[in-house]
Amino acid sequence: MRNRGFFNERFAKANRVMLVRELAVVLVLKILLIVLLWHVFIKPNKVAVDADAMGGRIATTVSQPPTENKNDRLGSR
Repeated sequence: MRNRGFFNERFAKANRVMLVRELAVVLVLKILLIVLLWHVFIKPNKVAVDADAMGGRIATTVSQPPTENKNDRLGSR
């Protein structure tokens, strides 16, 4: 009977090691996929920002509503 407990402990330890290894591989693959998707879809899209226009929008007072431009509305495309 004593040997049976030893094998169960050894089997549980081996399963734990395999589980940790499998989780590490899955985590690395997910990180690689996220980096790949970022490089394909996000990195190439650069947005030009006019510093003076943004400064004007940020510094507006409450009594002065911000002005709209052609990009503010969804249907303007």
